[in-house]
Amino acid sequence: DYVRAGGGIKGDFFLSGWRYDAYLGKSWTDGTVEIESFLVDRLATSLNVVKNSNGSFSCAAQAAIANCVAAPELNADTIGGRLPQAFRDYILQNTVGKTIFRESTFSLGIDGPLFALPGGDVQLALGAEYRKQRIDDTPDANAIRGNLFGLTASVPTRGSDSVKELFGEIFAPLLADRPFFQNMNVSGSVRY
Repeated sequence: DYVRAGGGIKGDFFLSGWRYDAYLGKSWTDGTVEIESFLVDRLATSLNVVKNSNGSFSCAAQAAIANCVAAPELNADTIGGRLPQAFRDYILQNTVGKTIFRESTFSLGIDGPLFALPGGDVQLALGAEYRKQRIDDTPDANAIRGNLFGLTASVPTRGSDSVKELFGEIFAPLLADRPFFQNMNVSGSVRY
């Protein structure tokens, strides 16, 4: 689920020819990842079996996890992936991971002319920006323990960061519409 809201305002500043532009935004992201996964500990337990007198198999007592279901014998069906439902229910589990991400942004800028040169007005732009991000990513407990067969282990990712920026830009049109010079400009910018 993703929601982003933002709004801004811009207009003329109190100095002649100067403008302002302000923006505020917020986003919310909530995600859930679900996957049916084979559990390593249950696979190992289900493969540690003893043969019963009637030819069936049971989980070995010393290795059994509660409600253990012994792995079926190898035959064309099991090799082909057609497993008994009780065994599938034992070794497979729906694993769920959740991610929460939040972001806030703010920016403010002003720009306008400083003075005139032969090529036009020298323009100045000043501004500030702020961004804050926070994440809380929590994998399923089995993923954290490395208990998902064929998948890598995951660890929670949690934290936040913020960035504060100031910037300035200048544009100086030195000459315009002169012999050998249609435009001759100098510009510069700095960001902290």
